[in-house]
Amino acid sequence: MPRRTPCGILMLGLVLSACPTGAGDDDSAGDDDDVYYEPGCITINGDEPGFAHLQDAITVASAGDEIEICDGEFEGSVVIEKSLTLRGEDADDTVLVGDTNEMAVTIREASDVTLSGITVESSRDAVVVQLSTGVVLEDLIVESSGQVGISVEGSEVAIADSAFADHPYAAVDASGSTVEVSGCSFTDLTGYGVRLKASDAVIVDSEFESVVPQIETDDYDGTCILADDSTVTVDQVELSACTRVGVYGIDSDLTVTSSTLFDCANGVAGIGGASEGSTVVDCTLDEVPFFGVLLADQDAVVSGNELRLTETGGETSGIAVGGDNASFEIRDNQISGYGQIGIWVQYPFGGTTPTGGSAVVTGNTVTDTELYGMLIQALDEAEVTDNVVQGIPWGGELSNGGYVDGFGLNLWEIGELSMSGNEVSDVDVVGIYLIDTTFSSVDDQVSETGMWGVLINQCSGTFEGLLVNNTSVCGVDVRTSGVAFVDAVIRNVHQGVPPEYWEDGWPMYYYAHGALLSDSQCSFVDSWFLDDQDWALEAYDTDISVEGTIFRGVASYGVYSSYGFGEIRDSTFEDLGYGVYLENPDADSQIGDLTVADNLFSGVSSALYSSNLAGTTVFEGNQVESTTSYGVYLADSVADGAVVEVRDNGFSALAGSAVYASGIELQMVGANHIDGVENGAAAVALHGATGVVSGLTVTGGSGPGLTADGSDLTVTGCQLVGSAGHNLQLSDSTVQVLDNPALSQGSAAGIKLGGAIQGSITGNTIQDNAAYGIHCDSADVVLDACDNTMGGNAPGDLFEENGCALSCAAQ
Repeated sequence: MPRRTPCGILMLGLVLSACPTGAGDDDSAGDDDDVYYEPGCITINGDEPGFAHLQDAITVASAGDEIEICDGEFEGSVVIEKSLTLRGEDADDTVLVGDTNEMAVTIREASDVTLSGITVESSRDAVVVQLSTGVVLEDLIVESSGQVGISVEGSEVAIADSAFADHPYAAVDASGSTVEVSGCSFTDLTGYGVRLKASDAVIVDSEFESVVPQIETDDYDGTCILADDSTVTVDQVELSACTRVGVYGIDSDLTVTSSTLFDCANGVAGIGGASEGSTVVDCTLDEVPFFGVLLADQDAVVSGNELRLTETGGETSGIAVGGDNASFEIRDNQISGYGQIGIWVQYPFGGTTPTGGSAVVTGNTVTDTELYGMLIQALDEAEVTDNVVQGIPWGGELSNGGYVDGFGLNLWEIGELSMSGNEVSDVDVVGIYLIDTTFSSVDDQVSETGMWGVLINQCSGTFEGLLVNNTSVCGVDVRTSGVAFVDAVIRNVHQGVPPEYWEDGWPMYYYAHGALLSDSQCSFVDSWFLDDQDWALEAYDTDISVEGTIFRGVASYGVYSSYGFGEIRDSTFEDLGYGVYLENPDADSQIGDLTVADNLFSGVSSALYSSNLAGTTVFEGNQVESTTSYGVYLADSVADGAVVEVRDNGFSALAGSAVYASGIELQMVGANHIDGVENGAAAVALHGATGVVSGLTVTGGSGPGLTADGSDLTVTGCQLVGSAGHNLQLSDSTVQVLDNPALSQGSAAGIKLGGAIQGSITGNTIQDNAAYGIHCDSADVVLDACDNTMGGNAPGDLFEENGCALSCAAQ
């Protein structure tokens, strides 16, 4: 096989001509291809003698040849326009210095070119690759260029195992190219590490350190990797001291995986995606104080990353993504120490908040951020699951009288939100905040919040298995919303000092509410309110439905309803203050009726207590026992028209009256049973009431059976037996006492009449009382007492005194 010598003379078996020792030509005088050379240690394919000047060897070499360059410093710029391999003996000692103001190495319109084992220095660009393919630049030292280390235009280049330092513009600058960078180091740069325009790039197993611009500009000098209208993969790369951004994409798709970023102003930032969006996976970001990951106007996947900031504060956010109708996946990240937000979905880049699209936010841990743990907003749909958020403090300022920070999960304007398994704790203001969202929640937990556990405004949805524990002021606050709670537990809600007084220790407190509802429609099914300090459930202008729910150990109120309506059924109220407290200060504002049915009240102050009652209230099928005050207290002091139905209830062991009614219409019907009223109180005490008492059974008790004054009342079908006082005591009333089967066996009179009374006492059985059957002591009694069955009353069946004269008083 012929081989070409440095002289360009063919050798075939024997030497036809020797190489000259000085200047000469490669052929004959007068040719156009004169090449001047002198012998040296630059060889082609290892042949000797060699060349002293690299460009001479390049010019003489054929496509596919390998040029070997010995140690030494070689001056002069070179141009490669064919397939060649240039290999230096040792990159530390083989140095190519370009001509002043010229590119050191230019590879132009070539393919399969390799440059290896060389230090390249230039006052302009060190290596330029133009319109070439299959170019490999490896084991190079490229430093101290005037502008760019390696410039790539419209080419396909692999850069491997090389070191870059001290380039004022960029270590690698590629435009319209395909570039692979592997095993390289980039240090002490004043512009960019790698800058890409309209290119596809892979950067792997490399290091970037100290990219510090000499002059701050708007061009993001100080960025380790900058991509514009490109697609870039960054894998197993270490980036540190990138003054502005570690990896920055403009209208680019970024894939950043298994990389480490330290002490960079921003970690990974992408503004506008090329087509597929960006991915940041399994990276570690330490001391990245402004944005850890910012991906705006594009789809985004951010997964498995760890972001740590030790000096919390400032306008810093861990992960921020956004884009109109975009798709986001934020999964299994750990974020701590950021001054604003741990995770922000729909970041308002450019001054406006994008809308639409979807998000999956799952398995993340956010701790010690100062504004929000997570802010997720303006989406068509979102899944927020299995996240942990904790340690979110209040910053000490209010905006228009409201709180703007100290929130755990802040979720706004989401068309369809699915939440499950989230744990929020140690948050100063709000654990979970929902605004203008349709949602479902399963097994979410909130604990140790300073103001609200869950705050809901203008939403609709369901909480299933919600746990709110050890919060201050309000466990759940629902405003202008429709919300269902199933299997919820709200416990240990206690009074707290409001945040505006935290720092100076003002001795003011807010009352504690397990659930506070206003202008809403809310239901609680099979839920628990335990050991809440003041109110378990307080409702204003709200349609409430409570079923199968336990209220236990609450200091003041189980259910407090003002202007409320709805129903409370099949629930248990134990060891608390008032069971159900109703208040309607303005009768004109009554918007509905309330039913309290089939509940157990035990160890409460009163089962049902009303103040300024209006509308219709039904108390039916309840068991009331061991109260410390009334069973049912009913009052209407603002206007006539309040109606209460008390039906089929059982009362026992009460410290006060089973039923006390004032200023209302009472329909006490069905099979109500009262046993064991204590402290001398009447079993039923009516003042200024109207209505009917029928089917009532009263047994025992330490006071009267039923008392009524100033009332208009029908008492019929009742059995008032064995009262310690009068079985039936009436004064200043209009009454119809009809067909009661037993007003008997009392310790005083069967019926005691006093004051001005009208009406009739007819068809009753009045027997075996310790005092008179009927005892009348007022001349103002005007009624008929006819057709009653009387007997066995100890002193007599009838006693009229003080001018009393009953008509038809015969037995």
